Formats: sequence, structure tokens, C-alpha cells
Amino acid sequence: MGAMTERPPARKYYESLVDAWSGRFTFEVTDWRAGGKGAGQVKAMAAVSRVVGPAWIATTLAAEGEHFRHTTKVSKWGITVLETTELIVLADDGRTFAMTGEQRAPLAAAEHYEARGEIDESGTRATYWIPWSGVEMVQRTHIVDDGRGLELEQVTPFSRSFVLLRRAE
Repeated sequence: MGAMTERPPARKYYESLVDAWSGRFTFEVTDWRAGGKGAGQVKAMAAVSRVVGPAWIATTLAAEGEHFRHTTKVSKWGITVLETTELIVLADDGRTFAMTGEQRAPLAAAEHYEARGEIDESGTRATYWIPWSGVEMVQRTHIVDDGRGLELEQVTPFSRSFVLLRRAE
């Protein structure tokens, strides 16, 4: 019998997250003076969030052969404010990946994007570099509570968001 090989970190990470997840999404502007494409929309979103409270995020991850399909829906009071669909393709090096996606907001044209990312050696943390609102958003995730939770933080030059996702029941 041959030696058993361990799964590469990226495969270990994504296979462990195949499921439906949800959590309360908090968002804040860190630099109200920042400008640029999308900054006005981001500031409006943060102002609304301050008044009406955090939004809700629901996300799914499904294996599709060698790739993974990721969906996200951000909503408030049952009204969808943002949706994304992404295809994640793992690289042969076992740690990096490419992501192609589409983002849709109500009454706006869909925006296509390409992103990249990297999984740490333990297969429990990921860093993504995603174009968003005219800037690069850095998203960091960390699997917690023995796989029952996923901490997610997104940072841009003018904003920060956080959510603790839990597996849907």
C-alpha cells in the first residue's frame, strides 16, 4: 500500500468550507475624506448601516469538480443589497488560487472581476485581493471553532467590514 499524501492547503481549506453559511455583517468607513470611484456609494452604505444596524450575509460554497462555486448575498430586512457569484480555481502549487466573479447591486449593471488569493500552510487562513469600488480590497478569513465558524474581515483604503459566519442549520 502506497504512502498516504496529505491534501494541499488550498484544497483542505475549500473542501472544509463546502456548505451554507450566514452571519451579521458590520461595515464602517475608516476614512470619510477618501474619494474615488465607488467611495460615495460606500459612504452611503456605511451611513445607512449606522442608522439601521448591521446587514445579514448568507453565503454558499459548492465543489464543482476540481473548482469551487461561491455565492454571497448581503441583505437588510429581507431586501438584497448586494450579490456575488464566483468561480474559484486552485493552482497547481497547492496554496494559490484565481477567482472570477460577478457582483450585482439593485438597479446597477453587473460588474465582472478577477481576483487572486493565497491559503496559509495550515489550510485554515486565506487572503484574497479583490478589486472593489475602484480600489483593491484585502479580505482575510480564518476558520475557527473547529470548523464551525469562519471569521471574515475586508479592508480597503477607506473602509472595513467584519462578519463571523456560522454554518447554516
